[in-house]
Amino acid sequence: MVNDFNDYVARTAVRLDSLDPAAPLDDLEPLAGIVGAARVVAIGENAHCVREFYLWRHRLTRFLVERLGFTAFAMESGFSEGLAVDEWVRGGLGDLRRVADEGITYNMGRCAEMRDQLRWMREVDAPVRFFGLDVPGSTVSPLPALKHIEEYLAKADEDALPLVARLDTLVRGYAGAHSLPAYTAGRAG
Repeated sequence: MVNDFNDYVARTAVRLDSLDPAAPLDDLEPLAGIVGAARVVAIGENAHCVREFYLWRHRLTRFLVERLGFTAFAMESGFSEGLAVDEWVRGGLGDLRRVADEGITYNMGRCAEMRDQLRWMREVDAPVRFFGLDVPGSTVSPLPALKHIEEYLAKADEDALPLVARLDTLVRGYAGAHSLPAYTAGRAG
């Protein structure tokens, strides 16, 4: 099994000329054969907020969009928070720093390299959507989701806003910025 893996790595390894997201993409062309007809490509990292991972992810995303026609970028970040990022990427109003800081959980939006990628996604000719794939509030609270539901309903169905306000009041009884309020509320009940 190890020999099979080593053989696979030797056959598929691609040497990068640069991590610079703006660099020419020709050195990545062998990836087209590896990706083939796939419509989902997973890009992993072993730590968040490492500059080189952000640069590589941006460059690879650029290759996937420009050369292979991919149209979405999803990452380990709150789903509901990601709605605001996607809106901004598609030309919506707002300040990039605020959108990235508040819309990408685990503080990953605070990296300049992540903001550069979002700016590129907004400016690229082919539309690229942004999606968060994680639970809201950095996994500890439904409050961010309720905030985004309220923002949506303010435009789509104002009559439903009192229900969201009631839910917000109830949820604040056990939810906070970290998991301790939920834990202590559960033990008190």
